[in-house]
Amino acid sequence: MRPAGQTQPTRRVHLVQRVGGALALLGGLTAFVFVWQPWVSRDYEDSSAGCRPGTAEQTGLVTSLRLLLAGLAVAIVATVVAARAQHASPRPRR
Repeated sequence: MRPAGQTQPTRRVHLVQRVGGALALLGGLTAFVFVWQPWVSRDYEDSSAGCRPGTAEQTGLVTSLRLLLAGLAVAIVATVVAARAQHASPRPRR
């Protein structure tokens, strides 16, 4: 059940905002894990984060950062669209 003033496009915009936020969160967490590299251990380094990443880790990090940026862009665009739609919608008369 939706509020009286909320239209179908507004519900879609909120869904897109949530999806964009989820993608950004997933990308950020994945990027953090690829920077931290808990699965790596080297003889010359006592911390896994200090080890040089391999090709797979570099690819994963770049992909997760792109996912983070794409999610942020989707969420921001959806927020701007929602704000414009709310501002432009006619208000009911009393």
